[in-house]
Amino acid sequence: MKIKIFRRAALLSATGLAACGDPLSVTNKNVVDVTSAQQTAQGIEQIIGKSFQALFVGQYNNGGVNLQAMNLSHESSSSLGNFGMGLRNGVPRVSIDNSRANSTAAGTNNDFSVLTRLARQNVNALRSLDNIPVSSAPTAGRARAFGYFVLGYAMGNLSAIYDSSAILTPSRTPEDSLFAAAAVNAVALQMLDSAIATARGPAGAAPNFPIPADFMTGTAIDTTQFIRMVRSFKARFRANIVRTPAERAAVDWEAVRADAAAGITANITVSLDPSIGWQNSDVTTLMQFLGWHQTPYFILGMADTTGAYSTYLSLPITGSPSRNGATFLVRTPDKRFPVGDTRAAQQAFQSDVVPLSGVYFRNRPSGQDTGNNADPWSNSQYDNFRFRPIRDANGIGPWVLMSAVEVRMLQAEALIRLNRTAEAIPLINTTRTANNLTAIPTTLASTDPVPGASSCVPKVPQPGVFTTAVCGSVFEAMKWEKRLETQMTGFSQWFFDARGWGDLPVGTSLSWPVPYQELDSRRKPLYSNATSQLAGASTYGLGRGSGF
Repeated sequence: MKIKIFRRAALLSATGLAACGDPLSVTNKNVVDVTSAQQTAQGIEQIIGKSFQALFVGQYNNGGVNLQAMNLSHESSSSLGNFGMGLRNGVPRVSIDNSRANSTAAGTNNDFSVLTRLARQNVNALRSLDNIPVSSAPTAGRARAFGYFVLGYAMGNLSAIYDSSAILTPSRTPEDSLFAAAAVNAVALQMLDSAIATARGPAGAAPNFPIPADFMTGTAIDTTQFIRMVRSFKARFRANIVRTPAERAAVDWEAVRADAAAGITANITVSLDPSIGWQNSDVTTLMQFLGWHQTPYFILGMADTTGAYSTYLSLPITGSPSRNGATFLVRTPDKRFPVGDTRAAQQAFQSDVVPLSGVYFRNRPSGQDTGNNADPWSNSQYDNFRFRPIRDANGIGPWVLMSAVEVRMLQAEALIRLNRTAEAIPLINTTRTANNLTAIPTTLASTDPVPGASSCVPKVPQPGVFTTAVCGSVFEAMKWEKRLETQMTGFSQWFFDARGWGDLPVGTSLSWPVPYQELDSRRKPLYSNATSQLAGASTYGLGRGSGF
């Protein structure tokens, strides 16, 4: 048996461990003594440098909001009660309960606690850095830039998830007040701007870059790459803060376009390796399937060109025959799907554990079907197993934190909303044509159907009727590319987009309340989602009633 040596601490401790008087006492070198570390430039950089890893592990390994959001948005479907997945998957929707000891209390509190605590830690570290003589802090510039980035990342996520939270910056340290999500988001963008300004340095001089490899991605990040990354997160957070289609339409899309255009051109990947603290149990757990993950047909069916999706939509959600995806075979020209005119042929198309290059879905082995009797509409023959090799390698491998396609589609959406659809279409076509889908002519308007006639992709529920499928618009083609390329990547990707696009089922919670644990500590009254915080009519007619 091989024993892996822990080369780095996985998490920062919120407080240092002080050595006691016992001569047998030994200092734990895998835990940062924060109090001592804040006295030196090297120690402060260590605190800041490990902070993103602590955020990452906190977000993706504790059954928090991410898994709930994936089930709310059809990115994943689970019938299991673990981590609130089955609860969030069900229809009609159950709003988020914030009473004491509710069934998802730990998950709801997890992200709020992790993001707030690490934001506070970075604020303290940045303030301490101000007290270090410049002569003894040669890498202060890159530490400060990364610290601002982590602050912006933490508050950007807080603003996207929760209806309110504290604001933490080096110039504002008290946590006595909770601010509305929009105010938190505005400060998050300011912190990301500070990260960019610091990285550029005086007169364009890079302040001791690159960012060390172990800070974030497993590879060093130079000044240009860092600024591209930060601008990409700015585009994401500016678009993701909104809760409704009306709010999404009112986003500053010119700012999103500018940031996305100057953003990343290749995926940001994290080199997962649990032996050094970089792990993502959200993905590796779902990749065991067997009730943990399947991709439901409300979105996946849009790839089908045989009429099966229309048949599926025409069936009632209950009764007999019901809308049960277990019998639905997707046949499509989209190369991200398995090929074959029968289930057996699709299963034989590729290994059921190792995806072919560029193929994201498998038609799972029939013996591994795990039906959801409570919500049969979410049953499916298909799993997204793009990252299954990571699970099979004991959690080791490259995982996509932010896809270049996400940023490209943010730019495309911005251009469409700015009435510059002809400029958006080539961006959409990049992955579309690479996956064997018909190129969209640049002469089409955003509301025009995509080409392909009966073989068009995507097909969407016919507006106003929702019981048959029709060719989706250019705008829907943008959404299709973004969904397929970001599924199982990033953080709650589909949820944040779906609520702004108006695609969530009726009654879906649009954000999480401040966790009751935090409200109790502040001696504030508890509350749960109000009616105004629930999704209204769905683009696709999803929810109890018409089309569902």
